[in-house]
Amino acid sequence: MKIVMRNLKIAGALLAAMLLVLLIVPDPATFPSWPQERTQRARIVAEAPPAPPQSDPGGSGLARRVVEPSPAPTPVPVSPAPSGGSQAVQSPPAGPAQDTAADNDGRTFLRPVAATATSFEAEGMTVRLRGLQPIGAQARCASGGATVPCGAQARTALRGWLRGRSIRCDVPPESSAGQTLDARCTLGGEDVAAWLVRQGWAKPQPGSPYQAEAEAAQRAQRGLWRLGEATD
Repeated sequence: MKIVMRNLKIAGALLAAMLLVLLIVPDPATFPSWPQERTQRARIVAEAPPAPPQSDPGGSGLARRVVEPSPAPTPVPVSPAPSGGSQAVQSPPAGPAQDTAADNDGRTFLRPVAATATSFEAEGMTVRLRGLQPIGAQARCASGGATVPCGAQARTALRGWLRGRSIRCDVPPESSAGQTLDARCTLGGEDVAAWLVRQGWAKPQPGSPYQAEAEAAQRAQRGLWRLGEATD
C-alpha cells in the first residue's frame, strides 16, 4: 500500500511539473517569422542578374564615366620682341626684279603705230627696236619663184599684236617729238623685239640677246624664214 501511494505522489509531481512547463513555455506557432523572410530575400537577391552600370548625368562622380582625352594644342612659336619694346614688323619678301623698261628713266607711249616690223611711231617720235635688223615696209621676199611683200606682212603682224596698246620703252624721259630713238620696249611685261624674232618676223643683229629665239623660229620655218631673204 505504501508503494502505491509513493508512485501516485511521483506521478502527481511529474504531472504538475509538465503542467508548469506548458504554462511557462509559449506556443512555437507564435514565434516571429523574420529569420525565414530574411533568408528568402537574401536568396532572391543572390539569384537576380547584376544591373547594368548607369551614367551619371549630374556629374556627382558616383558612376564611372569614360572620357577620351582631347589632343593637346600645338604650341605656336612666338618671336621674341626686340629690346626697344616695340614689336618688329617683317617686310614682305621682295618680288622679281622689274623690267628695265619700266624703271623711272623709261617712258610709256600711248597707242603706238607700227611703221615697219622693227619700229613704231608715237607722240611724234620714231622708236626703233634695239638689237634687230631693220626691215622696210616695202621689202619683198622670194618664195617659190615669186616675190611676196614680206615687209608689209611683218609690219601687219606687229600692228596686230600691238592693237594700239600702251608700250613702255627705256628712252630718256626728256625725249621730244621729231627724234628717232633706239630702245628696248615691253608690252605687258614681254619684250617686243623678242616676240618679233620668236614669230619669225624679225632677225637679230649679230651679238644681240635674241639668238635663241631666232634659231627656234628658223627650225620651225616661221615668218621670214619661210618666205626667204628680204630685199628692199
